[in-house]
Amino acid sequence: MAGEGDSGAAPPGRHYVRACSRRGRLSRATKFFQAIGALPDTFKNFAFGTFLLFFYNQILGLPAFVASVALAAALILDAACDPLIGSFSDNLRTRLGRRHPLMYASAVPLAAGLYLAFSPPSLSHEALALWLFASVAITNISMSLFLVPWTALYAEFSDDFDERTEIVVWRSAVSGVGGLAVAYLTYGVIFPSNPAFRAGQLNPAG
Repeated sequence: MAGEGDSGAAPPGRHYVRACSRRGRLSRATKFFQAIGALPDTFKNFAFGTFLLFFYNQILGLPAFVASVALAAALILDAACDPLIGSFSDNLRTRLGRRHPLMYASAVPLAAGLYLAFSPPSLSHEALALWLFASVAITNISMSLFLVPWTALYAEFSDDFDERTEIVVWRSAVSGVGGLAVAYLTYGVIFPSNPAFRAGQLNPAG
C-alpha cells in the first residue's frame, strides 16, 4: 500500500527510517480503501459480542460461568500477544514492508478461527469449553496480526496531523456503516423471526 515506504534496511543504530518523504495529500480513493481494513474487526466484534456467549450458553447448553472463563482466558492470551505483535511488526524488514506481511498472514487463520468458533462438534461441556477457548484464541490473535499493523499504518500514510485525523475519520465511518450493514443482514437474513422462533437468534438452524 502506498505510504508504507519502509522496506529498506535501517541504518546502524536506528530502528526505523522512512525510505522517502511524503509530499502532497492522499487521494480520497486511498483513504477509502485503507479504511476498508476496519471491517474485519467490526464484523468479528459484532459476531463475538452479540452471539458467541449466547450461542454456547443458550443453544449448546454450556454453563455461562464456564463459557465466560474460557472467553476471559482467550482475551488474556490475546492481550499478552498484542505488544509482541506490535514489536515484531516494528522491527520487521521485508520487500513488502513491515506491516503488510502480518496483515496478509492473518487471513486464513482468522477465517478458520471464526468458522471453528461457531461450528463446534458434539462435545462434553469440558471439551466444549476447551474448543471455545482455542477457537476464540486463534481468532483474536489472528485478528491482532491484522489489526495491530493496520492501526500503525495510519501514522505512516502522512506527516500532517489534520490528514492523519481524516484517515481515522474514514476508518470510523467505514466501520460504522459496516456495523449497521452486518447487523441488518444478521437479523434479517441469518436469524429472521418465524412462527416457531419469534426471536430468530434462538433458532439453532441459523
